This record gives sequence, structure tokens and C-alpha cells, in this order.
Amino acid sequence: MSCRYFGISRQAYYGWYRRYQAEGIDGLRTRSKAPKHSPNATHVEVVGKIIYLRQNYHFGPEKIALSICPLTSLQKAAVHQQIEQLQHMRDQTEETAR
Repeated sequence: MSCRYFGISRQAYYGWYRRYQAEGIDGLRTRSKAPKHSPNATHVEVVGKIIYLRQNYHFGPEKIALSICPLTSLQKAAVHQQIEQLQHMRDQTEETAR
């Protein structure tokens, strides 16, 4: 019998063959493809807060983000500066349109 007969690649066959040699019949059982650990996963407490805010207050993603990690004063200043620049640009375009 060949890999072509069973419709599998040689890489798959040799992978199974190595697992069988190393672990026996248990090595051929289906394995989970899920990662063993996720160091960048969101903490359980944060997920709980998100669910709570979503269900009880019907907050959207922006309000949830601001509730969980509010802006620092430096970030607020940067946002304020951007708003002022946009208002100034809008005022200039309105003046040229007149």
C-alpha cells in the first residue's frame, strides 16, 4: 500500500510514523491544535469587566476601552491638540468656500 492509495502526503505519513514509534498507538490519536499557552491573552478580570459593561450598560467598544483604561493626561492633551487642528482646518476651508 502507498500514501497515494490512502490519499495522504508522504509528510503526513512520516509524521504519523514518527509519532507511532515514539508514543505507540496513543501517538496516533487526534491532538488539539489549540496553543498550550497564550501569553498575550486578555486577563480574565478584564474579560469579565468587558462582559459586565456590555450587558448592563450596553457600552460599545470605544466606551468600554475608555472605561477599562482611561486616557492619561498626556493622551488627553494629544487628543485635544488634534481636535484643535481639525477645527482650525475646518474653519480655513469654510472661509475659502465663502
